[in-house]
Amino acid sequence: MAATHIALFASGLAVLLLLVQGSPPAPVVQCRSGNTNCTVTNGYGAFPDRSTCRVAAVAYPSTEQELLLAVSDATEKQQHMKAVTMYSHSIPKLSCPGGSSGQGLVISTQSLNRSVSVDMATSRMTFEAGITLRALLDAAAARGLALPHSPYWQGMTLGGLLSTGSHGSSAFGKGSAVHEYVVGMRLVVPSPVPVNGYYANIVNLGEDDPDLLAAKVSLGVLGVISQVTLQLEPMFKRSITNRVVSDVGFEQTISSYAFTTYYGDISWYPSQGRVVYRDDVKVPITTKGKGVNDYLGFRAQPTLVVASLRASEELLEATGNVEGKCVLFRLQVDILIATGMGLKNNDGGLLDFTGYPVIGNQSDMQSAGSCLRSAEDNLLTACGWDPRFAGLFYHQTTISIPFTTIADFIADVKKLRDAHPDALCSTELYLGFFMRFVRNSTAYLGKTDDVVDIDITYYRSKDPKRPRLYEDVLEEIEQMALFKYNGLPHWGKNRNVGFLNVTNKLGAKLDKFVSVMQKYDANGLFSSDWTDAVLGLRGKEVVVQGDGCALEGLCICSTDDDCAPKQGYYCRPGEVYEQARVCRKIKSVEADGLAWSADRKWSHHERGKQQREQAEPCSAMTKGSRRGKKLMRYIKAPYRALLCARDSYVNSMTGCAGRAQRGPTIIAMPRAQSRSFHRPQMSSGEDDISKLIRAASRSRLRSVVGAAVPRSHSVAAMRIDEDKPCNFEGDVKVALGPRSRSCDVVSKRRAGFTTSAGNGCALEGLCICSTDDHCAPKQGYYCRPGEVYEQARVCRKIKSVEAD
Repeated sequence: MAATHIALFASGLAVLLLLVQGSPPAPVVQCRSGNTNCTVTNGYGAFPDRSTCRVAAVAYPSTEQELLLAVSDATEKQQHMKAVTMYSHSIPKLSCPGGSSGQGLVISTQSLNRSVSVDMATSRMTFEAGITLRALLDAAAARGLALPHSPYWQGMTLGGLLSTGSHGSSAFGKGSAVHEYVVGMRLVVPSPVPVNGYYANIVNLGEDDPDLLAAKVSLGVLGVISQVTLQLEPMFKRSITNRVVSDVGFEQTISSYAFTTYYGDISWYPSQGRVVYRDDVKVPITTKGKGVNDYLGFRAQPTLVVASLRASEELLEATGNVEGKCVLFRLQVDILIATGMGLKNNDGGLLDFTGYPVIGNQSDMQSAGSCLRSAEDNLLTACGWDPRFAGLFYHQTTISIPFTTIADFIADVKKLRDAHPDALCSTELYLGFFMRFVRNSTAYLGKTDDVVDIDITYYRSKDPKRPRLYEDVLEEIEQMALFKYNGLPHWGKNRNVGFLNVTNKLGAKLDKFVSVMQKYDANGLFSSDWTDAVLGLRGKEVVVQGDGCALEGLCICSTDDDCAPKQGYYCRPGEVYEQARVCRKIKSVEADGLAWSADRKWSHHERGKQQREQAEPCSAMTKGSRRGKKLMRYIKAPYRALLCARDSYVNSMTGCAGRAQRGPTIIAMPRAQSRSFHRPQMSSGEDDISKLIRAASRSRLRSVVGAAVPRSHSVAAMRIDEDKPCNFEGDVKVALGPRSRSCDVVSKRRAGFTTSAGNGCALEGLCICSTDDHCAPKQGYYCRPGEVYEQARVCRKIKSVEAD
């Protein structure tokens, strides 16, 4: 009942959204003294790692010559730089310079915001890179021209949206990415030697220049974009109708819908079982209609309304009331659908929306963002995520999945949804699973396939150590999209883990990009730790390790400490995608059935040694191995042969036992390779999953006794009669009694099993130890991992437990 009251209160206040204006966002660069001693943030007020970006100064060039001077001065001092846009709505840390904290320079493109020229014969216009999308669309429309495609959000600049590969939705022609319509670009890049008195140079890239394929989507690492020439087309109109249907079998229609609906997109509300198809097509300019896209979520909103909604969401999270979240957010979706998703077609009437279709000029229909353009009103109203008040705060996971596998991905998500019907309600305040269509690109950092770009936005706590309701479900979906379906991240969105292994996914295209990057900025003055990590350069990695790191998507959990064990969240395998490692709410660790203590912490050296021994012994004898010098390889050959024999024996035994019961699969995701300007040849064995965990979470990797120990089952210590057939059929049933960390006693003589668990049982070989009591702790013998075969559990003499 309380949830219903909250929902009704929020929906009543939501009516005010139709009547308000709004305060524009605050500057993203704030300085203590003039233009020096500054901090840089993004439009949401927080980077994924919540760190503060400090810089020495900010420059505001208003002409290309001033931009040249700013880059030259910084280059001469070997000062790291980054371009920063007016609103800076990229979630990752793209606008923070590299080098020592507080020593870099940010160059704002805020004053580089003009139209430069137009060629009506070819329908081409040139703009400065700092022009906002709204101003660009208006300038083109004034000439009777239209940008074929654009992002849905107007709070981006031309240079910013190109640098991150931003797009709209279309599988027609070149597709919906704006960079596909770039036919020329001017950049200011650093120069190691003076050029006409400047340590900087202006590079003019024409339509046929191969370097344009790197500059179109560059993450800002080549230099500062000064001007861009776009291929436009004569103005036209669009006709939009939103159609709501059941989600039964809708995944089978995605591809056909995308290739028959010019500007179509799909919003899926999985917990509600509803799908909204936006039937959006081009119509002649003569078609009647003055429709406008003023999406409700991008309008200025009363801060009281948004703060109340956020407070409701936080209360429901804190009390574990997932049913209340579902009620509240379903009501929000109902309001959104009833009001035409913010479309307007009643030019000056009392009601903005009077029904479908809504028809209007391309420039008025292709994007929204009216909360950016209103006069300051002391934060009575603002964009809903403005960090100056307690508004919306969220994660965004945006991943592109090829059309060829999108139906399978949705089917897997439905399996999770069906197992946990309320788990995905939290996405439905923010358009649910929002799907747009993008074509394969020739740009080096563009899409590698024709894809469905899925945007999932969901609750983020203000406290980085506080887990979300159904934390594990969204983490599993994220990892499933990235690794099982080989999805590519959106460069301007996503949590850190979204960028794991992106280097392997781009392959040769990344090599070409890095080559151009070295050509224009060999010293990496426009690079940063973040861009180096994403591109696999200079040994940087995208993960930020520490207790609770998986809660914020800074790592993939490998130990319970990466989650929130004190709040009942532990690292466990996925349910549908079992290779995932997610933070799951568990009422009782003992009941969960893990045999080895989760408190065991492995050093980086121990974990690396374990993984190398698991992955390399046999592969090291292959012809293609390049590990070590030949002499040492020959000396170690007998040792490797013994290890291979050991592994063959153990695998045959565990494979035989695996027919009795199935255990969790060890993560099988390819490793993100580290790249540098001079890269060694990578070995073919680096796709091993355990290595990606090391790349994703470079700290504690816990070793679980027996790879075949099933989740939520106790461990049955057994002695296998090797002379008898491997047959678990018939009357053999593994006991699943009270779950405990001690070995479960099982007696099945007909199957050849005899065990006896108890204090000291491991000393006589009656069990494999899993607790110290199975050894002789009073005499100094404790249960510990093996030294060579570290999956073993043995009784070892230890002088001091504390020292251990």
